[in-house]
Amino acid sequence: AQAVTYWVTTVADNTTADGQCTLREAMLAANNTPANTDCGPGSAGRDDIVFGPFVPFTVLDAPLPTITDSVLILGDIAVGTTIDANGRVRAFVIDPGVDVTLSKLTITAAKAPDGHFVSTTFSTNGEDGGAIYNRGRLHLEDVRVTQSAAGRGGDATFIGGTGGNGGAIYN
Repeated sequence: AQAVTYWVTTVADNTTADGQCTLREAMLAANNTPANTDCGPGSAGRDDIVFGPFVPFTVLDAPLPTITDSVLILGDIAVGTTIDANGRVRAFVIDPGVDVTLSKLTITAAKAPDGHFVSTTFSTNGEDGGAIYNRGRLHLEDVRVTQSAAGRGGDATFIGGTGGNGGAIYN
């Protein structure tokens, strides 16, 4: 199958049918589960997601969809693109067996989920991979990861969960 290119045309982070293609909508379409027609139809097989020249950044409001199909995500060719997770969410999760290339991106302020206090005798562990949790084949080209963290353990006061591994990338 021939690759489809989805052009990200806005800095917004939503799935609102408004004629603008967000990163979130492009990822859903590349996974062959489009939220609407803003980016075009879904596509099975490897696709490209490309940020347009007037989309220098996007700030995430929620975790992005797990990448379930091979994809290239390419930032603005001239200046790159910043994905800001706002200190609240992990940027990318990649399923096993999926081939992903990230290029010309800065991923900043990403955070894997923290563990949870369950009881005075048990807490869960923080999750791995602050910016990227990879279980597939990941290729990075001109990518910067800054100010990202793995999840914290549930509660060290009692029998606490441990913190996660890989503040930037867990592979």
